[in-house]
Amino acid sequence: MKRLVLFHYHFLPGGVTTVVRNILWAAGGIEEALLCCDTRMGTSGLASAPGMPPFHFYHLPEMGYRRRGAYDRASFQREKKEILKALRKMEGPETLFWAHNHHLGKNPAFTAALSEYARNGESPLLLQIHDFPECGRWENYAFLEEYTQEWYPRGDKVWYAVINRRDQRILMESGIPRERLFYLPNTVFPDEESEERPVSRPEARKAVRDYCLKSGFPFDDKAPLLAYPVRTIRRKNIIEAFLIAFMARCNIVVTLPANSAPERPYEKVVEGLSREPFFRGAWALSRDFPDSFPMVLKAADLVLSSSVMEGFGLFFLEAKMRGANFVARALDVLDDFPGLDREGVYDTLDVPAAFVERQALTAQYLRQIERLPLPEEYSRGLKEKTVLGLSSGMIDFASLDVPRQAAILKESAAREGVREAGQSLVRKIFTLAGAYQGQGMELTPFSFRAHKERVAALLEKVSGGGGGGNHWDIDRGDVLSRFLSPDRIRLLLDYKGEER
Repeated sequence: MKRLVLFHYHFLPGGVTTVVRNILWAAGGIEEALLCCDTRMGTSGLASAPGMPPFHFYHLPEMGYRRRGAYDRASFQREKKEILKALRKMEGPETLFWAHNHHLGKNPAFTAALSEYARNGESPLLLQIHDFPECGRWENYAFLEEYTQEWYPRGDKVWYAVINRRDQRILMESGIPRERLFYLPNTVFPDEESEERPVSRPEARKAVRDYCLKSGFPFDDKAPLLAYPVRTIRRKNIIEAFLIAFMARCNIVVTLPANSAPERPYEKVVEGLSREPFFRGAWALSRDFPDSFPMVLKAADLVLSSSVMEGFGLFFLEAKMRGANFVARALDVLDDFPGLDREGVYDTLDVPAAFVERQALTAQYLRQIERLPLPEEYSRGLKEKTVLGLSSGMIDFASLDVPRQAAILKESAAREGVREAGQSLVRKIFTLAGAYQGQGMELTPFSFRAHKERVAALLEKVSGGGGGGNHWDIDRGDVLSRFLSPDRIRLLLDYKGEER
């Protein structure tokens, strides 16, 4: 294989762009690469660097994000035709088409064009999935289903790649043969030392304290510091992180605000809570002090994650690269780290049911399920699981809608009730914030050397041809059913600013 054509909607800074950059570094023997996207969306996340093959951007305006309300069948057909024309123009036996998030639900014409190309295209086609529309992205799911039913194409030259073991398992169990599916986890690089003199933790802590005070936030000099280095978006479950910091009597620093319009209502609630009397630390510190990020990480006694949805555990790998322990909400992507000690993982943050209007909350979830674009048999099963999950004496904080979450943090009796119920989590915080050395995450499988070996094996296999014909298929309903669980339909993820 001499030429790569890498497809994504844009190449702005972010997770997929980082993956593409690492592919370019790892793809030995490639003579040229095209990066195909709607360049109007942005390409600032990628720049040429030593060790990369020569590459340039290929502008395909039909590949940008599309909105359901501003789209119609004529636009779909026209754009699918243009994308197919571009594929035919770029194809060749020594050219690999490597598409990222082809069925995200942001552009049905792109999905449909690749599916049609897969039937008789000359170039091998590799579909690397980072995010599934079936995984709680219901607006995307409905948009895509309205225009095309073929989300998982098959063909003699079609291959798939995933970034975690969960997705690998789901696709294999849904019909994709093991030999057609590559496991390509993200890779991490050691941080380059840029300081003239290493900064000690006491120096970093003093700097963070000063940043907090200058931003108008209180800081407890005697309390540990938790760092949550993320953007303020719903799936990061920031309000839960605030509650955990209160429970353990810690300072907490959340580094970044939101960066998109759909997250603004949630950001507004989070910002308001960061100004409540119980709060210690800072929210969106990097907005006021863009250079504070390294100091926050250096000063932190512990890295915290309350995220309810991740495509890969890069957050956790990066924490360990810095030598930091972390405490995190249990996610299935943690299965990629078989040696990980469970001491740093919590399953739920229990709220005594006395502090929750259980009947109203359950009704809200049932209405939510009714709105999902699901066949009746799937909807019925999901309702049963959801009602059962809300029927015990404790309710997971992440299962509450945003107004109820905020109400608990604002009410002293509710905060104290959760603190009393969550002493096992508090103990985890103080164990991991101390001298604990047994977290047990092996970094070698995620090194750049391991990544380069995986990419080389992939290119060699794809270059050798597929063989075996089309005697396999993937059951879309099977994929959907494996993602249908109450934690994929959290009211938190659907928050748009409504009040109770």
